[in-house]
Amino acid sequence: MELIAHIVETNQSYKKILTADYTMVNPLSNIAYRAGLSFDANYVDKNGFLEKDKLNTYKPGRNRGHIPWAPPFNFNYQTREFIDWPDYHQWLHAGVLSTMAWMSRYPSTDTNRNRARARWTYYHFLGVDIEKSAPRTTDPVALADTNNPTMNNPACTVCHERLDPVAGAYQLYGDAGHYLDQTFWF
Repeated sequence: MELIAHIVETNQSYKKILTADYTMVNPLSNIAYRAGLSFDANYVDKNGFLEKDKLNTYKPGRNRGHIPWAPPFNFNYQTREFIDWPDYHQWLHAGVLSTMAWMSRYPSTDTNRNRARARWTYYHFLGVDIEKSAPRTTDPVALADTNNPTMNNPACTVCHERLDPVAGAYQLYGDAGHYLDQTFWF
């Protein structure tokens, strides 16, 4: 919501909601994302506790603190410290579509391969309901195809021709929405 508010308040093109190469960070996410921004206010009270009401300041920033899930990612259970991990790298930004809020709200699975995210991208940002865009057959013979039906069966391709390219845009985000969270992406 902060990204949308920032785009509207700074009179930028509404397209930036889906194309912004940054996200909005507050003082805490600035630290977690290693965004490198400075905030003017003191967010800690005299006892060292965060003053939550002062954390509502947001600035455009980039996530440079992401650690992908890949070997080595070792944890020493005796010292309770990480021993080895891949280097930090920048999270790719595509407006709200690459935020953890969006990814978490529309998770993926091994079987739908980001198609649910694509469906909701069409629905929320293009006003297209893929599920209502074509008649769905219930004929068992038409649905019995086992030779890659999403590419070869006309009863399936009617939707998948539009849906799958958008799902492919999410291919580097795992089921839970983390960028590069599968080791085979390296």
